[in-house]
Amino acid sequence: DWVRGLIRQQGESLFCCCFVLCSIMSNKVRIYSSACGGTLIQKTTIAMDTLVKSVGCQHVQVVFLDVTPEDKQMVWDKSGMKGKYPLLFVNDEFVGDHEAVVYLNEDGLLRGKLGV
Repeated sequence: DWVRGLIRQQGESLFCCCFVLCSIMSNKVRIYSSACGGTLIQKTTIAMDTLVKSVGCQHVQVVFLDVTPEDKQMVWDKSGMKGKYPLLFVNDEFVGDHEAVVYLNEDGLLRGKLGV
């Protein structure tokens, strides 16, 4: 494994630098959705999750607002979209609904928004 090889060659400080850099570069990517929203919302939530992962963002958290109501008001306030799901957020900043995320990907902008 390449990390162990680098540590043997460069010492423990290189490993610490790599760990800090990875921690700084990783973004908190969340898809907010509804577990009770029906088949269409479930399918678009899965589609958004798949799309986000396909552009290189492997750490995506799907949050169901009917299970975590404490997040609901924040999501509605930041997105301006009450009752429309799924919604993509990066570092608690609203990126878009499913349609907007698809357009961002088609325009080559989604990877930048995700920080990948």
